[in-house]
Amino acid sequence: MFARYAGLPTGGPGGPGGALTTHMLNSDPPRHTRLRRLVQQAFTQRRVTSLRPGIEARVTALLDALDGPDVPDVPGEVDLIDRCMLAD
Repeated sequence: MFARYAGLPTGGPGGPGGALTTHMLNSDPPRHTRLRRLVQQAFTQRRVTSLRPGIEARVTALLDALDGPDVPDVPGEVDLIDRCMLAD
């Protein structure tokens, strides 16, 4: 189903804004097709496989940091963006 018919937000007044609604997954052909071709070139199986060790190492380090001595032992949710600075 095309995005324009799926009832997805459009970024109008009160909506989430253009940056959140005009991405590849919320685009219709021919824009979606053009963007998908670009992404496919960057994310081949070989490339994704080569990224795995680094991603696993980073996730392990981030999870280990959540269990450090400076982390209060309080049950509940953890804000990973705030706690681990995931945004580079």
